[in-house]
Amino acid sequence: MVAVRVEVDSGGVLLASTHLESRGSLVAGQAAACPAIAEGLHDPSLAAGVGVLADVAADVLELVAMDLGLLAGTVRSGAVLYDRVEERVRDGMTAP
Repeated sequence: MVAVRVEVDSGGVLLASTHLESRGSLVAGQAAACPAIAEGLHDPSLAAGVGVLADVAADVLELVAMDLGLLAGTVRSGAVLYDRVEERVRDGMTAP
């Protein structure tokens, strides 16, 4: 039998989840700013067209922000799982 040591840097994984959350917040901010894109346009047709495109862009950005939030939660859960597995493996290897 050969002992194999496997470690996961759960701190790095948690840092990645925090990064994903912050990016999600930035994307949500961009989504909130979309309605202002059409402001100041004098041509009503142009303003209407840009407004519709801004609504679509806001919807897409909101979906991306939600996906980033879900991904951050999954990554965070994975870090907890890695810690638990590592702890159990370590405890199992040190038991007589």
